[in-house]
Amino acid sequence: MLSDLHANPFALDAVLADFPHDVDTAVCLGDVAIGPFPNEVIWRLRELECPVVMGNWDGWVLNGVPPLGGEVGPWLAAQGEWCRTRLDGEDRAFLRTFQPNVNIRLDGTRALFFHGSPRSNTDLLLPDAPKAELDRALSGAQADLYVAGHTHLQMLRRRPDSLFANVGSVGLPLSEWPSGGSMRVSRWAEYALATVDSRGLKLEFRRVPYDVDEMLSAVRASGMPHADWWADCWSERTRS
Repeated sequence: MLSDLHANPFALDAVLADFPHDVDTAVCLGDVAIGPFPNEVIWRLRELECPVVMGNWDGWVLNGVPPLGGEVGPWLAAQGEWCRTRLDGEDRAFLRTFQPNVNIRLDGTRALFFHGSPRSNTDLLLPDAPKAELDRALSGAQADLYVAGHTHLQMLRRRPDSLFANVGSVGLPLSEWPSGGSMRVSRWAEYALATVDSRGLKLEFRRVPYDVDEMLSAVRASGMPHADWWADCWSERTRS
């Protein structure tokens, strides 16, 4: 289970190399094509031939980036529009295959995958979300395991009859929720594994190292708008 690739093929390659050989099914939870190398990440994801959820940024890159507020909103919008110009017809056709939600049976365990929540890919279900907020977001959905992306923060919450997990981010894992223009990015790639056997359901959260400095050098040379700001989020002072 992987999410929020954010056009970072260096991180995605590290995750794919770390995949156990006996993985039956991969699922991607969206936000694929926003970031410095959208084409390269799309090519790699297409080779996986796995179901992909439509992230909010995937929809925006396809259909137009809305006005974004805050200090860094205009910078992010400029990056989104830049990504739009880099996609060809095949890239766009692939993004249009992304689904609002993905349902998979894992040996009898009902798993529901989405980006923000089952109702919206922009819902933010943070680790400290009140129980009532989480209940409202999942209302009407039926699953034993609910799996989200979007927040870039790995988490696991126990519910009366199910589990709610966030797999974190492959390409842009946050060490804390950002405030203002400050975004602290961890120097690893994140994903998660779900296993069902005779003992029940097991979730494993993984963090995989890769050469972040090599990636940042490539980002600064990529031509992406505001690349220096984006790269500075991994600077020594923001290491986790």
